[in-house]
Amino acid sequence: FGDSTHGCLWDTAVWNRLPGFLNLPDVCVCAGLVGLQVTVGLEVLVGKNPIIEVLNGTDVLLPCTFTSCMGHKNAIFWWTYQLNKTMKGEKVRELKLRSIDIEQEDRIKFVGDIDKNNISLLLDQVDFEDSGLYTCSFKNPNERNQIVNATIKLIIVIAKVDNTLTFMILAGIGAFLGLIIVILIIKKLVVFLIKRVGKK
Repeated sequence: FGDSTHGCLWDTAVWNRLPGFLNLPDVCVCAGLVGLQVTVGLEVLVGKNPIIEVLNGTDVLLPCTFTSCMGHKNAIFWWTYQLNKTMKGEKVRELKLRSIDIEQEDRIKFVGDIDKNNISLLLDQVDFEDSGLYTCSFKNPNERNQIVNATIKLIIVIAKVDNTLTFMILAGIGAFLGLIIVILIIKKLVVFLIKRVGKK
């Protein structure tokens, strides 16, 4: 076999003799002691839940990992942002995986680990304007420049305020004021009765 990448032994001659339904650019053929194994060659994943809901003002991790059985030398990944599916995507990050020195922006930080196939981003102190669709894309020249992507929907919500203490304070103040009013009414009533009795 000619090449070995991520545990996959690659042979062009064997590849060309595969049945048509297996001869796809996104399939990796692995040969081992147990025989022939077919696995997905190029894939991007953003976790089990593609919808992330966070509080306004907090930091949020946008997870993204990739798999490639042909290696990722010279590969490129990028993130794009869309307000919704009808809006044009705006590129927020593009990196070549062979680059070691990664320049960070103020609020958008690369926190992944290329050696572990992790290309996640971190958004600092998100605002309501950050709500939208974030798409992680991966292009690998080693796999016929195939491009794969996955999308995360980010929803920013306002923190729910617990008004229990406020209601208790207001209720206490109301009860106190009510008691004072009752006392004043009783006092006036007593004074009125005393005056009436005195006149008689």
